[in-house]
Amino acid sequence: MNLDDQVPLLKTTSTKYSSRKSFVRNQSFFVFRGSFNSLWTTYFSWTLVLMPSVPLGLVLGWMGYSETWTFLVNFLAIIPLSTLLGNSTEVISSYTNDVIGGLLNATFGNAVEVILGISALRFGLIDVVKSTLLGSVLSNLLFVLGWSFLLGGLFHTVQPINPAISDSNISVLAVALFGFTIPAVFSATETELSKVNVQTLSLLTAIFMFLLYLLFLVFELITHAHLYDSRKMLRSSSQRSLVRNASLTEPMDNTLPESLWLAIGIQLGTVILTSYCSEYLVHSIQGFSKRTKLSSSFVAFVLLPIVGNAAEHLAACTFAIKGNIDLSISIACGSSVQVALFVAPLLVITSWFMTGPLLTLDFHLFETVMLGIAVAVTSLALRDNSSNWLEGAELLISYAIISTAFFLK
Repeated sequence: MNLDDQVPLLKTTSTKYSSRKSFVRNQSFFVFRGSFNSLWTTYFSWTLVLMPSVPLGLVLGWMGYSETWTFLVNFLAIIPLSTLLGNSTEVISSYTNDVIGGLLNATFGNAVEVILGISALRFGLIDVVKSTLLGSVLSNLLFVLGWSFLLGGLFHTVQPINPAISDSNISVLAVALFGFTIPAVFSATETELSKVNVQTLSLLTAIFMFLLYLLFLVFELITHAHLYDSRKMLRSSSQRSLVRNASLTEPMDNTLPESLWLAIGIQLGTVILTSYCSEYLVHSIQGFSKRTKLSSSFVAFVLLPIVGNAAEHLAACTFAIKGNIDLSISIACGSSVQVALFVAPLLVITSWFMTGPLLTLDFHLFETVMLGIAVAVTSLALRDNSSNWLEGAELLISYAIISTAFFLK
């Protein structure tokens, strides 16, 4: 074989080698683009435009700047942080089964409220904690559900409601109302000397309510999961999308995928940042109230519930417009159930392990009556297992009346 015979062979080998390099380079580009698109789709939200307020809020709080600006900036900062926390929880849940995923979403779904509540307890702001809890429950029942019914009714004359979703949530909320009413009535009928009895009653009631919440999760996620098909289908489809996007960019081995580690890192980092922002936010409430002439109870009742659920509230309205009112009810009523049966009892129990004043379930007569009216109005709106725009307007007007009362209180 002469040299001429070897030339084509060498050229062919070089061509194959360069083609392979080009193929690998192209594959690397597509993998990078797929990873970026996956992250963008998973974590991007309109609320992330507020992310610059996070470092600014931390700096203002650390420097002890104007309490008004510290409150406003940290108020805006918690909104994107709550969105990131929810998105990262969804990613982590996508690598688990429906039961564990449901538990994760139930636990971290109201993490912002828990962090805000603990921060307020550290500063001894018991009334702020109570107003925030009550405001979160009522805003979901009346404000979010009201807008969902109203906007959904403008695009759909009547939307049928799955009775399993509405009945189970309302019945559980009725028991939660019972748990809030008993300590309030007990406190009103007893003397000041029985304050310890109110605290003990609240602790035991909180334990019972937390037990009911666990039983409700078993009912919703295990024994009667088939009754919540629409909610399960949404979660399953979103998780399949996340897993499918991850599988395009990650090797199939026995190690945890990179997207899961990223989600865990984002979740831990978000919790830490939320804790600091919440501390500065709560610390500046009283100064903000004095400057704006707004009572701290009104700020806690109306404004604070917004920061932890802004994206979730928008999602509920979007689902209603698209004709999936069951998911809107699951979001609104489900969040109310979590706050009433999980967040409130957890904060009551936590206060016993802190050095400040104890948190009780005695929300006073006015607040307890408002909660009872909200549960009653919501149950009446859901009684016919259908929704329309008029029922939404009724819920919104009810919320406006209660908010006005808190403004003048």
